[in-house]
Amino acid sequence: MKTVYIIFIGLLTHFNLMSQSTILSSTNKEIGITGTVTYSVGQLMYTIETSNIGSVSNGIQQPFEIMNLLNISQTMGVEIMVYPNPFVDFLILKMSEKLIDHNYYLYDTVGKLLDKKSITSVETIISMKELPIASYFLKIANSIQIIKTIKIIKK
Repeated sequence: MKTVYIIFIGLLTHFNLMSQSTILSSTNKEIGITGTVTYSVGQLMYTIETSNIGSVSNGIQQPFEIMNLLNISQTMGVEIMVYPNPFVDFLILKMSEKLIDHNYYLYDTVGKLLDKKSITSVETIISMKELPIASYFLKIANSIQIIKTIKIIKK
């Protein structure tokens, strides 16, 4: 019985040492209207596992982004499409039916509002010739709620 107890304590200690732990200089959780972000600063140690299909960094918070390449979505019974994406000079915002009292808002990646216009028809051409090559966010909203936010890329 004593041997089983010693083996159990040895395994417990081994697995406890293998758990995720790190010394961080700072951590925080930011909560906003549209979501929550958790981050850590100052992680000193991590491991990288590699195989023939890829690699993963254990112990590091990995960014994960879901991007709808076709940018077609159905919101409130209305199909919304943005194309071409990536684009060069202009972007087309097309909807299956006209939404009354809706606007589009164009933001850069730091959240600065670059353009705001009313959506007046089912197809709206958004000129972006003067903007530099970068990623942007196109938000479609009415006075009450955000209908859809789409990441767009100017090349």
